[in-house]
Amino acid sequence: MAVFLDLTEEMIKCFNDCSRTGNYQRFMTNNRKFLSDLSGNLRKVEFKNDHLCDIISSQSKCCFDYILKWNPQKPEIIFGTYNLDKYIPDFVIDLKYALKIKNWNDFYWKYRSVADFMISEALKQKIIEFGIEYKGNIFDSFELRDLVVENDAMPVGPPVTNIWQDTKNSHVMVDDEATKKQYNAEMEKRAQNVVNIKIFGVKSSEPSENVRKRAAHITTVVDSSQNVTELTTGGIYSKSEQDESRLVRELPTEPKEPTKLRRSERKEEYRDFAANIEMENMESIIEKILRKKMIGYCKTEKLECLEKKFEAGISSLKIYVDRKLNSLKTDQEERNELKSESESNQEKMMDLQEQFENELGKNYSRISLLIGNQIEKLNKKIEEMKEDSLKQEKEIKTIMLEVEILKMEMSSDSEDDEESVVQEAKLKIRELFDSFHQELDLRINTNHEPDQSSASFDGEIEKEFSAVREEVEQLMSDISYRSEESNPGNIDESTESKSPSNPVDEDDEEMSRKCERELDEQNRVQGQKLQAARQRRAEMNKKAADDRKKATKLARGNKKGA
Repeated sequence: MAVFLDLTEEMIKCFNDCSRTGNYQRFMTNNRKFLSDLSGNLRKVEFKNDHLCDIISSQSKCCFDYILKWNPQKPEIIFGTYNLDKYIPDFVIDLKYALKIKNWNDFYWKYRSVADFMISEALKQKIIEFGIEYKGNIFDSFELRDLVVENDAMPVGPPVTNIWQDTKNSHVMVDDEATKKQYNAEMEKRAQNVVNIKIFGVKSSEPSENVRKRAAHITTVVDSSQNVTELTTGGIYSKSEQDESRLVRELPTEPKEPTKLRRSERKEEYRDFAANIEMENMESIIEKILRKKMIGYCKTEKLECLEKKFEAGISSLKIYVDRKLNSLKTDQEERNELKSESESNQEKMMDLQEQFENELGKNYSRISLLIGNQIEKLNKKIEEMKEDSLKQEKEIKTIMLEVEILKMEMSSDSEDDEESVVQEAKLKIRELFDSFHQELDLRINTNHEPDQSSASFDGEIEKEFSAVREEVEQLMSDISYRSEESNPGNIDESTESKSPSNPVDEDDEEMSRKCERELDEQNRVQGQKLQAARQRRAEMNKKAADDRKKATKLARGNKKGA
């Protein structure tokens, strides 16, 4: 036998109050028996082809525990609700979201059809007869209850005063028989458009198991231009039983001895009474239909307003989209222009880079040619200096030969001529040194360009200078030695007799010392000049190396940029 469970308005109000606070303890305690009966009987209902309904029916108690125990601030899995999280995670997510925001509207509209399907299946299997109460009426589904709620929420139109009626002239209004005939004709026409519609309506004050078995048939009139439709609403009760009882009460009593005239009168009275009852019923139904038509007109007007707003929104949206498209087109054109400009600039950069590379190559070739020419000039100068040094060596050798000859002559000449010979030799030596230093100055002053062979050149100059110096010293020593050999008796006499030294020898010694000092001074000056020339060559070599490095770096950077 089916279990009758009704969801009353008090339960719904209590649940809404608890949802605002987020604490559902009062709802669970006040409706513990209802919830336990619902969860216990839902397990008996079978849902073979619906996984969600099957899990909810078998785990309905876990759903109620979730509502009572789950805390949004500490989102942990509730004990015993593992199957819900495992098999229907989407349903659990929606349930948690509704509990978190304290608003069940989205959850209700999403799962209303699921609840109606479960109610209908439980009713088919005769396990649960579930009802939803609204304004004293009980409905078999949430959808039917929501339809009635929407109809009650719609604004009621103005009273219907423009009801169509047939116009009558004065003659017809006076003639009662004509009015009766016209009335009967209208009733016959309206009777053709009468249909039976089954409307279920129950009162919550009566027991639900008895109320659900009641159904009444009422008649409604529809215009001939419209199609016949079936209307299902709640909270409307038929008056068929009342009309039948009224008809039985108001029928005239049968005479003890009926006659044909009495029967005909009674038939006419019965017909008039039935017509009056039908007329009253039809007028009430027509008023309801006209009211619904007015509601429909209001709805159509609202729909027209919404359509106008929608069209205005679409037009404004089109304008906005057109503006956006135009702005996008202009942006795209600007981007294309910038792209073309960047491409042209890139081409110009490539051309400039090529020109720079060409100029750099030309400059590099020019610099290499200049360096090669300078190196050739330096090599030529070095060769000329070598030739000059060879010539000077030859001259020195000739001078040495002359000195030897002079020595030989000095040995053969007398003592009177010795002093003159020494002076001539010193003069020649000075001339030799002067010519050598002049040539060296010319070489240093003319050789300003850097060369890799500067070290070897300096070494050769030092070698030549040292060789000339050694030869001169050798010449001086030979001269002094010859002079001593030429006057051995004088020296012995001076030593034996311890007489004062010979003034000629003293003059020779002074001259030799003076020559040595002059030679040392000249060597020092030439050494300073040689050191300055070396520093100048080193600076010039360093500068040339830096210029070469810069040129190579520029060439590498241009290659990488290309």
